[in-house]
Amino acid sequence: MRPRNGRIVRRSRKRSKLRTALAYIQLATLLLCGTLVGLGGAAMYGVWKVLPRNYNFKTYSPIEATKIYSSDGVMLGSVYQENREVVPFKQIPKRLIDATVAIEDKRFYKHVGVDLHGIARAVVENVRGRKLTQGGSTLTQQLARNIYLTQRKTLSRKLQEAMLAIKIERTYSKDQILELYLNQVFYGSSAFGVETASKVYFGKSVKDLTLAQCALLAGLPQSPSASSPYVNRERAIRRRDIVLDRMAELDYITEEERDQAKAEPLRLAGRRTTRKMYKAGYFVDYVLKEMRARYPEDLIYKGGLRVYTTLNYAMQQEAERALEEGIRNARWTGARQGALVCIDPETGYIKAMVGGVDYGQSQYNRAVQSRPQPGSSFKIFVYTAVMDQKAFGENTGPHTMISNSRYTVPGTDYTPKNYNGRYGRSVSIRTAVAQSINVPAVRAGQEVGIRKVIEYARVMGVKVPLAPYPSLALGASGIPPIQMASAYGVIAAGGRRAEPMAIVKVENSEGSIIETIQPQVRTVLSASTASTMDSLFRAVVTSGTGSSVRGIPEARAKTGTTNDSKSVWFIGYIPHKLATAVWAGNDQPVPMRRGAAGSTVCGPIWKQFTEQALAIQKRWTDTIVSRRQGQDGESRTDTDRDNERRRNREERRERDRDRERDRDRDNDNAPTPNEERIVRVRVCSESQELATPNCPSTYVESFVSGFQPTSRCSIHGGAPPRTEPSPDEDDSDTSTDSPGVSL
Repeated sequence: MRPRNGRIVRRSRKRSKLRTALAYIQLATLLLCGTLVGLGGAAMYGVWKVLPRNYNFKTYSPIEATKIYSSDGVMLGSVYQENREVVPFKQIPKRLIDATVAIEDKRFYKHVGVDLHGIARAVVENVRGRKLTQGGSTLTQQLARNIYLTQRKTLSRKLQEAMLAIKIERTYSKDQILELYLNQVFYGSSAFGVETASKVYFGKSVKDLTLAQCALLAGLPQSPSASSPYVNRERAIRRRDIVLDRMAELDYITEEERDQAKAEPLRLAGRRTTRKMYKAGYFVDYVLKEMRARYPEDLIYKGGLRVYTTLNYAMQQEAERALEEGIRNARWTGARQGALVCIDPETGYIKAMVGGVDYGQSQYNRAVQSRPQPGSSFKIFVYTAVMDQKAFGENTGPHTMISNSRYTVPGTDYTPKNYNGRYGRSVSIRTAVAQSINVPAVRAGQEVGIRKVIEYARVMGVKVPLAPYPSLALGASGIPPIQMASAYGVIAAGGRRAEPMAIVKVENSEGSIIETIQPQVRTVLSASTASTMDSLFRAVVTSGTGSSVRGIPEARAKTGTTNDSKSVWFIGYIPHKLATAVWAGNDQPVPMRRGAAGSTVCGPIWKQFTEQALAIQKRWTDTIVSRRQGQDGESRTDTDRDNERRRNREERRERDRDRERDRDRDNDNAPTPNEERIVRVRVCSESQELATPNCPSTYVESFVSGFQPTSRCSIHGGAPPRTEPSPDEDDSDTSTDSPGVSL
């Protein structure tokens, strides 16, 4: 019995040891599980702590490009950090949605942001391939990553991505998630979102895409840069066909539809070169500079603003064409560059801006950034100061005589020269301006004081520094063309200066107005001074150096050429309508060939543009009138009301011009707005006294009542003075008292 009892005792001891071992194993297992849970919890807490805290799913909207529009409704260009145009879900074709789901996340409508089946499949594939080739991310996870996370393939980022995806799924519907994804994702070739990608690759809106085009877009997000059809056409087509096969497998399309889509040839819109990026590139750059002065960079490049500008794109096209053709035709002079800027003198609206002959080759805006010497076109400030200050006495006017003899400015060694090298007797201010004679201009500048000339240049719109030397009277200091156009606009507007402006309204991406910008207009000259200067610039066209544009009714102008022909100008205006400055020359100030002058190089450009611009302006006015007549009794938008106000202003100006012409014909001497009475009489070009039938050269001049000449011509004598001529006679008048000419 003892052996048997011994075996029982040994068995009991073994069982006790086994139970103890199992207890230790269980305890160890529990400790291990607790440790793993603790570590997992700590890891999850650590991931949660570094999740982005600035997200707000309910108010999130994708970064959108800012668009810039002309006054006639043309989109001039868009600027962006990410080139994106957001479209609502209802405008995205179902075929594109199906294609995206089929190739990116076929279980999209079944999971809650994270797809365990997809993750398991990715793990198996990664083990087989022995590298991380599959991520198992859902569309929702991709959206979370694109918006808030980096593209690094790390475990912590994947955990963050999963948590955010679950949060997104709890916040949005499946359709809303797809809308966000399709507007957010990158499709290559600088295109973000399906609308922009559709326009970049196919030149049309996403709602107009075919099945094959939808499949091609859906295949791009996996490797957008490498699969772009502009980079690798064959790879893009292969990827498109894979998407079509997947759609057929999932019954989104039939096999017949798949085969037809595969057979469809790939036709692309074509890459846009730098020149094609913007319409009116120089102007768009100018607008962006204005925008940066008003708004932060993030808002401009990410805020999806809508910027409405003053530019008329139809006029802009004519300006670009006129400048390009004009510089090409003038290549014999050595001129290789030019600039043109046109302003509405009543409002300061920039209607056209061309900063060079080719924006694609050079983005340097010569209309704004360059400072070429204006030559004789600077004389506007000299003679405006003379007329307004009555520098030669109370009777100072266009008839005032100034010596044209050789002259050295007292206290200096500066001796101005006339363009043709001829000097002689005294000439009237009218003749000196019309024929652009230099010596009288320098004498006039000294008479009124060169610092006074600078003061008038300032109030008329010149902002750059001006050197107070005698040669300034002939344009020795450089001035940007836009400032010269603005200054001549003062005379065109009857003495009122309008600050040049490019932007009229800015809206946010939802269409709410952020800012409306009003014209800044103030009176800087008396009406009588402006009227006198206007008559001088009319004489330049009717009987002076600007006669090449005589065929344009109501044209006023002034030419400008530097002594060494490094810069040539033609600046002109149509009263109350358009003021345009044209410059030609070279970026490096080198002399052009002899014969290069403002009248021969820039005059034809100005004329070609102005003829077309006036026709465009008339068509625009006629359209507004027709639209208003068709809307009688109907509700109108703010734009319609703005257009009506503009049309009413045009009609008032036209009525004012008609009344002025009637007063001229009737010689009724009606008072001007400043209560001064203006009278018009015909005077002799030589004596500056009342003309007689014997005077060989005469012209009609305006005077403030009481300051007009009263005695008959003492040189030619004869019958009493002629009666007031008609406007047509005035236009055909010529003058011969011009011994010196300086263009």
